[in-house]
Amino acid sequence: MSLTRTSKRLVSLDVLRGITVCGMILVNNAGACGYAYAPLKHAKWDGFTPADLVFPAFMFIMGVSIYLSLNKSNFDWRISIARILRRTALIFVSGVALKWILAFIATGEYNTLENLRIMGVLQRLGICYGIVALLAVTVRHRLFPTIIAVLLIGYYLLQLFGNGFEKCAGNIVSMVDYAVLGKSHMYLGGAQFVDPEGILSTIPAIAQVMIGFLCGKVIVGEKEIRSQIVKLAVWGTSMFVIGYLWSYAAPLNKRLWSPSFVLVTCGITSLIFATLIYI
Repeated sequence: MSLTRTSKRLVSLDVLRGITVCGMILVNNAGACGYAYAPLKHAKWDGFTPADLVFPAFMFIMGVSIYLSLNKSNFDWRISIARILRRTALIFVSGVALKWILAFIATGEYNTLENLRIMGVLQRLGICYGIVALLAVTVRHRLFPTIIAVLLIGYYLLQLFGNGFEKCAGNIVSMVDYAVLGKSHMYLGGAQFVDPEGILSTIPAIAQVMIGFLCGKVIVGEKEIRSQIVKLAVWGTSMFVIGYLWSYAAPLNKRLWSPSFVLVTCGITSLIFATLIYI
C-alpha cells in the first residue's frame, strides 16, 4: 500500500521568499569601485531603487508567516507566548553576535564591545517579529488596521514636527538614536546621522509586518484562489497609490523607513505575491 503525503507549504510564499533571497544576494554583492549597476544600489537618502525593496519584502513575508504559523495553534497565547519570546531573543542575540564576529574579523581584536553596533537587520526582524506575534495572540485582529494607521500617522507626525525628513543631527530620528544607542553603537559610528535600523524607525517597520500579517489572513480566510488574488491585488494597488501620493509630503526613504516607503513597498510586494499565486 502506498501513502501519498500532501505538502501544506504555501508554494507562492516560498517562491516569493526565494526571489527575495536572490535579490539580497545580488544587492549584497553588487560590485565595488563604482561599477555596480544602479538598480542594485540603495538610494543614498530620499528616493527608491529595486535594491530598497529587499529588506521590506522580508518584513512583509515574515508577517504572512506569523499568521500562518500562529493560526495552527488558533492564536492561543498559552501555547505560543513562550516560543515567541524565545525566538525573539534568539534572533536579536544572533544579530548582535554576528556584528561582534564581523567586527573581530575586521579588527582582529576581541574587545570591540565599546564600538559594537546594537541594532541591525536581524535585530529589527527579531523586535518586529516579537511585537507583532505578541499582538497577534493578545489583541483582536480586527484592530490591526487601526493600529497600523496609528503607527504610520504617528510616526509621520513625529517626523513632521521633529525635522524628521532632513539628513542632519537635528532630525528627531537621529536625536533618539544618539540618545538611546549612543554614537559609537550606531551604524558607521553615527556618520550618517541616523541608524537605518534605529529606534524610532522601527515603529513603521512594525506596521510593515502587520500588513503582511493581514495578507496572511486573506490567504487563510479566502478559500477561493480568485478571491485571494483579487484582494491582494486591490490591497497592493491601493497601498502603492496611497504611499506614492503620501511621498510628496513624506519622501520615500529607506533609512528613515518613512510611512510612504512602508506603503509603497508593501503594495509592490503584495502585487508580486498575488501574481505568484495566480501563476
